[in-house]
Amino acid sequence: MNEISKLIELLKDDKDYVDLVASNFLEFSIDNNLAIPKSLILKSIEDYFENHIYKPDSKGLISARNSISGYYQEYNLEVGPDEVIITASTSESYNQIFSNFTNPNEEILFPNPCYPLFEYLAAYSKVIPKFYRLDEVNKWKIDIESIKQSITKKTRGIVIISPNNPTGSIVTQEELDEIESIARDHNLFIIFDEVFSEFRTTEIFPRPSGKRGVDIFILNGISKMLSLPDLKLAWIVVLGRNKNKFINILETSNDTYLNANYLTQFIFPTLMPYRTSIAEQINILLNINRNSLQEIVRLNPKHFVSNIGNGGIHSILKINTDLNEENLVIKILKQKKISVHPGYFYDIESPKHYSHIVISLLKRPDIFKKALEELAEICTL
Repeated sequence: MNEISKLIELLKDDKDYVDLVASNFLEFSIDNNLAIPKSLILKSIEDYFENHIYKPDSKGLISARNSISGYYQEYNLEVGPDEVIITASTSESYNQIFSNFTNPNEEILFPNPCYPLFEYLAAYSKVIPKFYRLDEVNKWKIDIESIKQSITKKTRGIVIISPNNPTGSIVTQEELDEIESIARDHNLFIIFDEVFSEFRTTEIFPRPSGKRGVDIFILNGISKMLSLPDLKLAWIVVLGRNKNKFINILETSNDTYLNANYLTQFIFPTLMPYRTSIAEQINILLNINRNSLQEIVRLNPKHFVSNIGNGGIHSILKINTDLNEENLVIKILKQKKISVHPGYFYDIESPKHYSHIVISLLKRPDIFKKALEELAEICTL
């Protein structure tokens, strides 16, 4: 346990402690009265047990897959229920893809920065993670040349995370087109991770369609979308040239484990209509917090820099300081009882006289604004 973890352990029960890296959607939705009505969930569970049978489908229950298909059709993306594989989590989805479509020591390209979980997922699947660059100066846009330079004979796939975690950047159609062309030229598949797709300021949200002859896996689930991380339901949409072959392989693999909970699959179509209202309400709070962050940066231009993204639940602050990131985070914890992540958790490189911290926007706006003011006070001394 490092010093940051030790300090958090000491402070976490303090009434003045503020966890500014919180990412628990269930806790956030309950605290802000955004949760799906308990009575609806209980009624759906009762309906399930009224006719309690078990007829497993290796792709997932057709009623659940129909709901997922309908979701994409709302966005004019042609996804049939037979192109959907239901899993228990997005992490499991990654593992299914890596295990079935790569060999040990082959490479997968991930964005940098990205959530540190992916290095563990890659290690468990015996693939090697390599990283392409997101350009901080250019609003964290994808550095296409970095992707090209990272490809070797061992490369099997490219991961796109949109909105990205932690930058909040959303991939553009132009970036998607370029990456699909690269993937086609090198016979690579694309994993499009859109788990934060409901949380964005932009109406337009580009997705790969698979029409360019590139193999596409789109990943999403209810952990964020419905603020239900505990009910364990996610999915893989399979598109592109080899979709029938890939679906058959995933279906066989899924049939081996049947991890996704059937009660959750059964009640999912009843819960899915609530995603719009939940997302709308969460986005209102996220946008208030984005505005507060923009204001703090505007008021302290000598000390703060932030390319605030248009989506997701995290943002990165670049702070003018001679303290390294670990010492800066420790100082904030000790003096203000506020927990933030150092940028190196996400492999963010900091130039001389600067440190990066990562904060979560998933916080009640009044608490978030006060915490930012406290950060400004300590970082501008």
